[in-house]
Amino acid sequence: FLKFVAPAYSDEGVQTFRRFLDDPSMESNLRCGFLKFWLAFVNGRLAGVLCLREQKHICLLFVDGDFQHRGVARRLFEAALAEIRRVRPGAQKITVHASPYGEGFYRAMGFRSAGARCTEDGVVYTPMEFLLTPAG
Repeated sequence: FLKFVAPAYSDEGVQTFRRFLDDPSMESNLRCGFLKFWLAFVNGRLAGVLCLREQKHICLLFVDGDFQHRGVARRLFEAALAEIRRVRPGAQKITVHASPYGEGFYRAMGFRSAGARCTEDGVVYTPMEFLLTPAG
């Protein structure tokens, strides 16, 4: 985040993101299934993380700089996608608020813009969606 995403954010945006990570309800949200994390390890080292909210919104996806462009984010997304299809077979879409840095990745995965780039609480993002087809 600090190396690749934060440079596009104001100080307010960086603090907003930190508050999300430090939210005291994070643990209970994990326990009840409101949030679900996928972690990718390469040779015992954490290479990437994806967090899904309510099985329908990617609320964070990061890959360590040493592991970018090696398919880590793609595999994390595919694992989350498989879970969504299993748990919510009638789901129609997955959403994300893509940072300027992450937009290209999401487009490559098949996401499309669902609105104009905006800034909220200092966080710059483009709302995007991935449409799920009945056939998968």
